[in-house]
Amino acid sequence: SRDLYIKGKRKALSLLAFSDNSKKTLMVKLLRFGLDRSMAESIVSEMCDLGYINEDAQLFRMIERLANGQLIGPKKILARLVSKGYSPSDIKRAMREMTDSGEIDFSENKRLLLEKYSVEDGDTELENKILYKCGF
Repeated sequence: SRDLYIKGKRKALSLLAFSDNSKKTLMVKLLRFGLDRSMAESIVSEMCDLGYINEDAQLFRMIERLANGQLIGPKKILARLVSKGYSPSDIKRAMREMTDSGEIDFSENKRLLLEKYSVEDGDTELENKILYKCGF
């Protein structure tokens, strides 16, 4: 059991070194690796205590990249991050904080998106399709 715990810890560290993982995502990956639930929970908790999982910092980074880097709207950001294991309330809170602080301006991002696709003024059908597709 001790050997399995050490292997599980190594697996967790390897996964976290490769990319950000939410607690939920790391838990699922450790269960797939073959750990029982209590051992996986213990390892996830330890990774949090050590500072390897900081969901708030991860959310802020990912939201900034999706909104400002890829010009994705709030609806699509929410869906994408929920699918990665983050809580909807945490995602909405982070987006609200970032829009309040000016880090994200979804109105400006809409304008940039429509400019990127060269949408002419008055072509509301195309405008609506593009905005819907991108999560606005």
